Amino acid sequence: MKGQIIGYFASRGCLLTPAAKKYLEEMDQQRLNEFVENFAIRKSIIDVDDLQKAIPPEREFNRPTSIIRKSENRNKDLRKTGKLPDMPRVLSDVSGKSNCSGEIDDFVAYINNRYERLTNILKKMQPGSVSIKMAKRKTSEVSIIGMVRETKTTSKGHLIVEIEDRSGVIPVLIKRDSDLIGETFLADEVISFTGRTSSRGGDMFYADSITRPKGIKARRITETDSRNEVAIISDIHVGSDTFLLDEWKRFVEWLGTGEAGRVKYLLVAGDLVDGIGIYPGQEKELEITDIYEQYERLAELVRDIPSDIRIIMHPGNHDAVRPAEPQPVLPENIRKLFPENVMFTGNPVYLEIEGRTFLSYHGRSMDDILSSVPGLSYETPILAMKEMLKRRLLVPTYGQKTPLAPEEWDYMLIDPLPDVLVTGHVHSYGVDEYNGVTIVNASTWQSQTEYQKMHNFHPQPARVAIYNLGTGKVRTENFMGA
Repeated sequence: MKGQIIGYFASRGCLLTPAAKKYLEEMDQQRLNEFVENFAIRKSIIDVDDLQKAIPPEREFNRPTSIIRKSENRNKDLRKTGKLPDMPRVLSDVSGKSNCSGEIDDFVAYINNRYERLTNILKKMQPGSVSIKMAKRKTSEVSIIGMVRETKTTSKGHLIVEIEDRSGVIPVLIKRDSDLIGETFLADEVISFTGRTSSRGGDMFYADSITRPKGIKARRITETDSRNEVAIISDIHVGSDTFLLDEWKRFVEWLGTGEAGRVKYLLVAGDLVDGIGIYPGQEKELEITDIYEQYERLAELVRDIPSDIRIIMHPGNHDAVRPAEPQPVLPENIRKLFPENVMFTGNPVYLEIEGRTFLSYHGRSMDDILSSVPGLSYETPILAMKEMLKRRLLVPTYGQKTPLAPEEWDYMLIDPLPDVLVTGHVHSYGVDEYNGVTIVNASTWQSQTEYQKMHNFHPQPARVAIYNLGTGKVRTENFMGA
């Protein structure tokens, strides 16, 4: 690792000063590995002072006993408590598996993995697809599969989508009077076009139809005997001066009642705390200005939740792990602050809960999708989630606002299709269904921030989606005060 320090940080858009490089090279290997695994500095040039602030001292971080105390909100007399439910099974996340160093080979492996897996899905949907090289030799109708390189509009209003596969590159023409002209194509998505070239050896492919890897028909949810439920939330933002403590207490008190007795799982989809240095001027909007104290406060609040509820938490872009996705699980010195009924995972994560498959992703790529697809906005996160499922990609394009670590396995690819897709991030709320997948954009526990006021965005906080593991249906509980 020490020999690859400069390349690793360069791949994340950071430059090390000579003093910072020396500081890391002299660090104990184990501490260096832990720091890299949870890298979360958001600066283009990193100096020694930045490293010293970001890397905990060698001593173990001990939980102060004064912070953790018994709940004043829990009411176990009303809730029919029982044993802790079965541990959800983690089917896939990057924790403990990250092996990229930012070398060019990592990027090649990452893109190849995405291309191959999506191509295999499309080949099952479009049997008989041929390579671009083979398509150029034919004049009959064929189907080709390729990764989108770029899209442009001609002076006459036609759309040209340039795609590539292992055999070559070809521009695909979509005429302005075609039914396909309203489609949006994003760089790095993999798609199948059916059509033909103008002549043998032609250098243009004329598209008649397209196929995306979303699936041919909707799947049906089969009901089970389970009576348990999963509460789904996101974006708690403990530490912010706009954290909704009263609404949070109202939610926790409800969890302690008989009405919530079937809620056996609580899924929290990232941004557990508000973090430090996430955006310019954030310190003016913080109630707790130390990152560890933010997690201590969160742990205190979590202990108010009935102990027979299994809590699953993963990070978001405000949490104390590397900003590049996929993100690993929070560090041990943070995890140990929390009670035994809390399990931590990476972001995104595939989970199996009593036979249902959940894919939970914090949703930072919403920023890219909402700005790339016409007609979408922060008030329509459900539509952005449908765009993810349409392409089978949580993060469609490399190199936009969402930083990506070039792992050899693309953890941002939606494969297989889950029963439930969960996101957060945008502080809105919505529930819907797409092609047999239940989609939930989870609500926040933060009121309107100054940034949101500037952009006239009104969040929808304190809503909780309750997913019934038996029926597959979702209801909403609203804990917002009058």
